[in-house]
Amino acid sequence: MKPLKKNNTTPLPELLAQIAGHFSYAGIQEKLQALSDQDPQSGMVDLVVMGRFKAGKSSLINSILQKPLLPVGVLPVTAIITRISYAAEEKARVTTHNGKSFDIKTGELSLYVSESNNPENEKEVALVDLFTPAMEPFKNIRIIDTPGLGSTFKHNTEVTRRWYSRIGAALVVMNSTQTCSEEDRGLIETALQNSPLVYLVLSKTDLLSSNDLKEVVAFVKNRSKENLKKELKTFIYTVKKDELQFRETLIKEVLMPLHQSSNEALQSIYSHKLAHIKALTLSYLNITLNVRQKEADARNNLKQEIMGEQLKLSEIKRELQLIANNYKDNTRKTLEKEIVEKYKQPLTDWLSAELKQNQTLWEGNLNSVSRKYEQWLKEAVERNLRRTEAEVRPEANKISERAGRHITNYCNAFRGRLNHNLQKVLGVTMPDDNFIMKPEPVEKPDIRTSWAFESHIDLIWFLVPMALFRKAVQRHFTKQLPAEAEKNLYRLTAQFSQNVNKNIDAMHRKAVDYITGQLNAMESLLSEKGTDTEEVIRFIRLLEEKGE
Repeated sequence: MKPLKKNNTTPLPELLAQIAGHFSYAGIQEKLQALSDQDPQSGMVDLVVMGRFKAGKSSLINSILQKPLLPVGVLPVTAIITRISYAAEEKARVTTHNGKSFDIKTGELSLYVSESNNPENEKEVALVDLFTPAMEPFKNIRIIDTPGLGSTFKHNTEVTRRWYSRIGAALVVMNSTQTCSEEDRGLIETALQNSPLVYLVLSKTDLLSSNDLKEVVAFVKNRSKENLKKELKTFIYTVKKDELQFRETLIKEVLMPLHQSSNEALQSIYSHKLAHIKALTLSYLNITLNVRQKEADARNNLKQEIMGEQLKLSEIKRELQLIANNYKDNTRKTLEKEIVEKYKQPLTDWLSAELKQNQTLWEGNLNSVSRKYEQWLKEAVERNLRRTEAEVRPEANKISERAGRHITNYCNAFRGRLNHNLQKVLGVTMPDDNFIMKPEPVEKPDIRTSWAFESHIDLIWFLVPMALFRKAVQRHFTKQLPAEAEKNLYRLTAQFSQNVNKNIDAMHRKAVDYITGQLNAMESLLSEKGTDTEEVIRFIRLLEEKGE
C-alpha cells in the first residue's frame, strides 16, 4: 500500500485517492477515475446539449450556427455523438471505434450520424467532429449534440449515457408541451451532479399561446426550486417564431460568457465535481469514525439498528421481483389490446384491397401465381406491420418506463431509509446520489408469413386448369388474409412482450446490483474492526481544511 502523506500540501484529488485506497472505498475510486479524464487546463468548454428524443436539440444547434449542418427529421436522426468546434475551413472528421480517423465533407455528415444511413451504427463510428467557421464568435466552446434519451434505438441511449461524465456546461432541452417529466427531471439532476453550469431551454414554444407559455415557464422555475433547490436560468426557443431574438439571448447569456471566461468555467466545473466526491468521502469517513469509536458489542448493535429488518437483502430482492413480475404479467394483455384488437381489422381490410389490386396482374400457372402471392403477402405484411410497429413502439416503451420509474422510486426509498437510520444512529447522511433507472428502448421484432397453401398443392399445377379455377384461387388467397393479419399481429405482440419483459428483467437485475452494492458498502463500513480513530479524524480534518 502506498504510504499516506500526513501534511496538508497534498493536492485534494491525490488526498482523496489515498483515502479511498487506504479504506477501500470502491465507489470513491470509480468517481475519481472518471474525474481524471477531465482537464481543467484545456481551455475548451464542452457544452453538452441534452434532452429526450425529438426535443429539438439538433434544430437548436443549427439555429445557433445559423446553418443547417446537423440533420433533422421526423424519425430519430442523431445516432452518433457530434462535436462542433471552430476551424477556418468547414469540414468533418469521423473517428471509428478502432481509433481510425478520416475526413469527410460536411454534406456527407448524415451518412455517418443519421439512423437511416448508419442503422445500429453499423459503420462503427465512435465520434464525429464538425469544424466550422460559424463557431468563430465562441472559439473556446465545443457544442456536443447527443442522441436523445427515449429514442426508439437502443444504442442511441447507450451512447448518450457514456458522455454524462464528460459534461462541462449543459443545455437541457425540453419540449415546452411536455415539460418536467420524470425523464426531464432525471436529465437535469444528472447535469447538476456533473456541472454547476446548467441551463434549461424550452423548445417548440410556437405551439403555445403567450399566456400558456408564461405558465409553463413559471411552472418549470417553481419545479426546479422545489425539487432541485435551485432556480435554473430558463430560455424559450422556437425555429418558427422570433428565432433570431431567442438565439441572440442564448448566445449573450450562455455561449459568450462561457467563451470569454472559459478557464474560469472549466475550473468551476472541475471543482464542482471534486466537491461532490469530497463530500461523499467525508460521509464515508464519518461513518467509519463512528463505527471505530464503538466497542465490539456496541458496533454489532449499531450495525443491526442501521441496517434494520426492512433492509434485509433477501426481502428487498423479493419485493423487487414482485414489482418486476407485476409489470411482466400485464405486458402481454396490455399489448394484445393495443396491437391485435386495434389493428386486426384495419390490416385485413388493407391487405384485401391491396390483393384485389395486385392479383389481376399475376399471370401463369398455379405454381407461378402462388409464388407471386407469397412474395406479395410477405412484402405487404412487412410494409404494413413496420408502420404498426412504429406506432405501437411508444406504448411498449411506456410499459418499460413505468416499470423503470417504479424500480427507481423503490431504490431511492431504500436509500432514504438507509440515510434515515444513519442520521438517527450516527448523525451522518450520505450526499444525494439518486438512482435513476433508464430502460432501454425495445428491440425490433421480425415478421413472417405462410405459404399460399397448407400443403404444396401447387406442385401439381399441371393438373389445375387456371382458366377455370383462377377466381377460386383468388378467393382462397383472400380468405387467408384475416388469419395472416391475426397471426402476425399476435407474433408482433409476443415479440414486443418478450422484449419489454427482457428489459424489465435487466432493470430488476441492475436495481438488485445497486442495492446490494449499497448494503455491502454500509456493511463494510459498519464492520470496521480498526481501532485507530485518530487516523480517521486526521483525514477528516485534512479534507475539511481543503478547499475545492
